[in-house]
Amino acid sequence: MEKVRQCGGFDVEHLMKAKPGRCNFMALEITKDKPAPRYIVLYARLGIHKYNMIQGTNLELHGIEKYNVFHKIPYSIHFVTAVAKDPAAGGSLVTFQTSFYEEVYGVKRLSCFIARPKPGPHGKKNLPVLLHYISIIMNNC
Repeated sequence: MEKVRQCGGFDVEHLMKAKPGRCNFMALEITKDKPAPRYIVLYARLGIHKYNMIQGTNLELHGIEKYNVFHKIPYSIHFVTAVAKDPAAGGSLVTFQTSFYEEVYGVKRLSCFIARPKPGPHGKKNLPVLLHYISIIMNNC
């Protein structure tokens, strides 16, 4: 699962064919016949809202491209790739990544630790410290 960690939890579809049977990591693509669950849409909106508040922008959710999830009771980590519309740039579309740590133990708690436009192929990824914690958790895969 080292390759999953290198991807930061995003863009891992090509790795899912060879994953171990006991791995709790799933990659799910969104299609016309299989739309994203409502809570994934909500998480994408929350991530874009966080980004807008910090950066002073006004991106709007345009759609969900795909999402990945790592389940381990009592928590889940969701990695959502969405498309956001930027009204300030004439409505141009931006690929957006957001990730949430969801803990459900009596009360649902959410923590958004990634909210950013998708880094380009040569851009530096500013991966937060929490991803190192996640990589320790994912060692069981």
